[in-house]
Amino acid sequence: MRAATLKNRKRVSPKTIRQMVSFFARHEKNKAINPKHKGSPENDKGYVAWLLWGGDPGRSWAEKIKRQMDAKDDARKRD
Repeated sequence: MRAATLKNRKRVSPKTIRQMVSFFARHEKNKAINPKHKGSPENDKGYVAWLLWGGDPGRSWAEKIKRQMDAKDDARKRD
């Protein structure tokens, strides 16, 4: 579902952005193909999940959006 949402450029909620940032933080180890799956990366479930959540570009995007959300939240607290 995450892959379809991202592929179709559908709106992503703040909650989902936070989930994405958390996913990428927890699954950093999955961004590279496990050596035992070098010949068949489609069989590496962790690697495939990393890609379906957006891969490195998805991680960068989610982190950028989260920083923007955090900055807005901080600005509201100061007002």
